[in-house]
Amino acid sequence: MAAGGGGGGGNNENNTFGPATPYAARLTVNRRLTAIEHPQDVRHLEVELGESGLSYRPGDSLALWPRTSPQAVEAFLSRCRLEGDATVTVQVSVLFPSSPPTFFFHLVWKGLV
Repeated sequence: MAAGGGGGGGNNENNTFGPATPYAARLTVNRRLTAIEHPQDVRHLEVELGESGLSYRPGDSLALWPRTSPQAVEAFLSRCRLEGDATVTVQVSVLFPSSPPTFFFHLVWKGLV
């Protein structure tokens, strides 16, 4: 995960980090705020900024580059019986009339599909 901090907000005292040179921060809290049935997945995230000199204030922006471990990718591919270079198309259907594809993948991951 990366936290950017360059802009004019004064949240990067030494101007070391910014869009071209992001700070790799560790995610420490990832808590869903909306009910699982809710179509939007709104989350509360907290990151460890360590000795970066970065701080976050309301109104600042944060860019996230999530990483999925190779083990999780392999487990997902195995469960779906897919090869790593497979093309997958998820379409709206009677089973998932208005659910986003991420909900479908959540169901697959939980073994419900």
